[in-house]
Amino acid sequence: MITVHIGVWDNDTARIQRTCATLDVVMRKMKLPGQVTVNCEPPQLSRQNLGNRYPSLEICNEFWCRKPGEDLTVEQLEELFTMMLATGRIMI
Repeated sequence: MITVHIGVWDNDTARIQRTCATLDVVMRKMKLPGQVTVNCEPPQLSRQNLGNRYPSLEICNEFWCRKPGEDLTVEQLEELFTMMLATGRIMI
């Protein structure tokens, strides 16, 4: 079984917790095996040149951000993972 590695990049601890909880809901619902890591240290954030595009998700070395400063919803993540599965960016 292939495991999907997802990195959450953000500088807001409360939003990180909400993002991780939403990812957990979506991954369970879609039966996606995976591991979520969090990157919130300022030096790491600045090295990625994400500007203010937080929260961002790193999936398979690609960064995804919906609307800077806004929480990611279950629907948005389902849409993202569905697209990634359909295009072969992630496989399970």
